[in-house]
Amino acid sequence: MKCIVETDVIGDDRLVRGELITILQVMRGRLHTKYRRSHIVAPVMLFSIMGPFHVRVLEAYYNGDKVVVRKTKLYDLREYNPTTLDLLHRWWLAIPPVVAKGYEPKGEYKTINGLKTYVTGPESATKAILVVYDIFGFFPQTLQGADILSTSNEKKYRVFMPDFFEGQPADITWFPPQTDDHKQKLGNFFQTKAAPPNTLSKIPAIVSEANKLAPNGQFDWSILGYCWGGKIACLASGQENTIFKAAVQCHPAMLAPDDAKSVSVPMAVLASKDENPKDVTAFGANLKVDHYVETFSSQIHGWMAARSNLEDAEVRKEYERGYRTALDFFHKHA
Repeated sequence: MKCIVETDVIGDDRLVRGELITILQVMRGRLHTKYRRSHIVAPVMLFSIMGPFHVRVLEAYYNGDKVVVRKTKLYDLREYNPTTLDLLHRWWLAIPPVVAKGYEPKGEYKTINGLKTYVTGPESATKAILVVYDIFGFFPQTLQGADILSTSNEKKYRVFMPDFFEGQPADITWFPPQTDDHKQKLGNFFQTKAAPPNTLSKIPAIVSEANKLAPNGQFDWSILGYCWGGKIACLASGQENTIFKAAVQCHPAMLAPDDAKSVSVPMAVLASKDENPKDVTAFGANLKVDHYVETFSSQIHGWMAARSNLEDAEVRKEYERGYRTALDFFHKHA
């Protein structure tokens, strides 16, 4: 088994022999565990002690037949401050390298409550995330996001993404609308297939059937939605006796500040530069629960899902940061 070290990492010191041996031993072990059987070999995070006061974070993952190692600079543990702790924590939330083009989904499709559903993540997971896609349905960028959510945290999740539009999503060329025809088709889609009551009414039965796949008969559920799906996540988190423990909205559409007053679980809002800043601020101010609100000011509406151009380095970096932020929130609240 070959092991290579990425050259575009922070710091240029070589791996010491002990680090290399440990990484290879751990990665070999992963090949014969549940991670491999489920077609996912999760990244390995190691804290390497470099002296009495210094630590380095190493991340190892598979790329074909090679083990690739990322490393950070040395951290001085005497500099005990929130910034250092946050950096280490975010490295602990290790996500696989984002694939810019030609992504191959790691999960599988199952029929749940009559709907084709993308399911990914370890079968042993006791926590689950219901992912509500954007109006464009199953896209490689969105499926890759589901795979990232399933195994990148210290906590593992079974992720379920139902095809609420039953094979008839909106055409991505309609948005942003360039013609009157686009506007008409988009408006009609939101009033019919994407009308929130149609989707909200399906969620309880989907969750109930998905629970049959839980190791103990029932998952601890959270919800994440993109664009239109963010609206669904918000409304589902505002219902009495909601089944969800935490919620995340990614570049939310139809963000209504008054909706926040009814949200009953911790919520994160990851907005783009295209959302109305006043609505984002007002929504956050109206949340009565633990919450996190951030605007990714360099990103367009849809950068974490179907409209993401992952061949652009800046978009890819913020796509990754968006998922790290969502995972961090779920880690604390789910």
